[in-house]
Formats: sequence, C-alpha cells, structure tokens
Amino acid sequence: MAAPDRLALAPFPLERGACPKPDSLLGTDLATEFRAVRRGQAVPAQGFYFPHTSGFDPGFKSLQSEYDPAKAQGLLDTYGYRDRDGDGWREDPQGQPLELEMLTQPTAFQRQLDEVFRKDLQALGLRVRFRSAKWAENLKASRSGGFQLWTVTEAAHTPDGLEALAIYHGPQAGGKNLARFQLPEMDALFEQIAVLPDGEQRAALMRRSERLAAALMPYKTKGRRIYNTLTGPRLVGFRSPVFQNNWWNVLDLKDPS
Repeated sequence: MAAPDRLALAPFPLERGACPKPDSLLGTDLATEFRAVRRGQAVPAQGFYFPHTSGFDPGFKSLQSEYDPAKAQGLLDTYGYRDRDGDGWREDPQGQPLELEMLTQPTAFQRQLDEVFRKDLQALGLRVRFRSAKWAENLKASRSGGFQLWTVTEAAHTPDGLEALAIYHGPQAGGKNLARFQLPEMDALFEQIAVLPDGEQRAALMRRSERLAAALMPYKTKGRRIYNTLTGPRLVGFRSPVFQNNWWNVLDLKDPS
C-alpha cells in the first residue's frame, strides 16, 4: 500500500446552503495532533490523491491543513451558528442547542485523538459527543448514513488515482462514498477519468476534481502517515513496496557464521 496514506476523513453530510462542517473551518489543530499524539509520525495533506499515484500534484496547496481559529469562528458567525444565551456554546441558526456527534473506537490511542478534537471544537464554542463502538460497527453505521463525523484511514492499492476519487462518486454512496456526496460535475469527471488513458487530458480532469473537493470539502484529508522499518545486517531481500504489503515471503537471514 502507498505510504504515506490518508490519515483521516471526517464526512459530515450537509444540506445545500448549510454551514460547512466545523473541522473544515480551519479549526483543527493538526500540528498538536501530529506532535503530541502521533509523535511526529505524520505530515499535513493538501489533497485527497495519494503520492505515487496518477492525479497527485506535489505543488497543490489548499486549506486542508491550515489552522485559523479566528477565521473559523467568523465563518460560524456568518452562517448563524452563534452563542445567543451567553453560556459559551453556540446554538444553530434557529436558536436550538447544537451538539455534534462523532463515531469513535474504544482504544487508548483513539481517545487521545478525540481529546485533541474535542478541545479544538470547544475553542470554537461547539459541543461534540463521542459515540464509541467497534470499528466494524462504526463502518456499518457510516455506510447506512447513521453518523455525522467519523475519522478513518485510507491507502492506495494501485498507481491509479481513480481509486481515491471514488469517495466523491455519487453512485458509490453508502460504499466508498461514506459522506454520500452528490455532485453531477464530480460524477461526470469520475466517468471521464475512468475511461481515459494516462495523459494531459486525464491529468487536467484530475486537477479539476481535486479543486472541487477542496472547495466543497465533504471530507477533510488531515494528513499522511510516516512509516518506519527497522532492519538488521543479517536481513536479506527486504524492500518496501509502495502498493503491496506481501514482501515477507522474499526475506531471509544470513548465516551468522
């Protein structure tokens, strides 16, 4: 599998015209997450295409990894998500209490990630409630549309970036497309890219899809993991494939004599 990979997506289905989801609003402190929880083993991501795959543009820059709480609060205010009663928490545009719900897993590592996210949202005046379950149960809930937020990991299995684009493909809602994102232009791009050979025309369509994804952001690609491998002088045949993980069958150890 390609490394580094997409660390997390936080799908949040929204009706047209609603406020963008809060962790898309520059309010996620990824630097703290990467330093304190991931121990420096991650780097910020700009787009959803994976390194070493078609569609990946190392020069692409987006707001995916920027952190600006003041701007995030301003956007929430603009869309009517304000603290109307002075209790420190925002209400929705109709004045009703606002609480987000995020799927999570009952592991010590995940609890550390959740705490960083909770503090990020609290700084914006947003409550979040974590619904803990086994990963398989969360996957079932997300595929049925029974969630607001969930963090998952993605990885590339082939050099073709079309696999990554599938999360924005409307007909795959409830499958790869956990956010149930629907946009006719994106669907048309997917269908065109699927039949075109590699080349400038296909690359241009992929660039367009990445810019649409960054502007509308039904997912937030937070970062890419750093993988470490420890080897020794007796090890023979080791290599680190980009897209496969079945390298162990070609390993051997030198005779210590």
